[in-house]
Formats: sequence, structure tokens, C-alpha cells
Amino acid sequence: MDLLRGTRLGAPMSALQLSLEALHLAPTAPDSIPSQPFVDGDPFVIDKIPHVLFSGGHDKAEHLFRGHPSGDSGTTCICVPAFNRQPAVVFVNLRDPRDVRVHELGDVTMQDAC
Repeated sequence: MDLLRGTRLGAPMSALQLSLEALHLAPTAPDSIPSQPFVDGDPFVIDKIPHVLFSGGHDKAEHLFRGHPSGDSGTTCICVPAFNRQPAVVFVNLRDPRDVRVHELGDVTMQDAC
């Protein structure tokens, strides 16, 4: 969300894709999100291309597969919804990360949960 505030990307999935392309999980840290400065290295740098990259707390579930230029593999980017905005569970097949399923739980209110 912090990346969206400082850019014209407009959508969480776009910010997640930009983080993947930049190979950095928190490009605005420590300038605009709380993080300690690191002297010896940046722990938010992505050293190895992940099979799955996700971010949580969004308005809706969304997923997209990004293939790598080599064609060998790729990364599935997933925006996981905040439960109070979209009551759903996101499942990722560990054998094939491109297989993502969103299971809607219907209208769930806090009173139903009690």
C-alpha cells in the first residue's frame, strides 16, 4: 500500500509486480515505512526468484502468473484479501503454483462468528 501512495500504479497487483521486477520486497523502506537501516546488506532484496509472491490485506483476491524471460519458470503473484472486505480463502497448489483457487465464504459477519 505504501508503494501505491508514492506512485501512479493504481492497483495492488501492479505494485506486487513492480516489486518482483525490481527484486525488492520493500522498496520504500526505511524512508516511508518503519524499518531499521541495515549496514551490511538489505534483507528485503530478493536473491532468488520465488515461485509465489504474495501480499495481504487487499480489497479483493487477485492472482497473476508472471513468466520469466528464460521460459523455464515463473512467479505467481497473489493479492490476498482482507477477510472483512472479501471473506475468502486463497489456496495455492504447491506442486503447480499457477493453480490458485479462491474459495468464497459468503456473507460472514462478526455476529455470525460469535
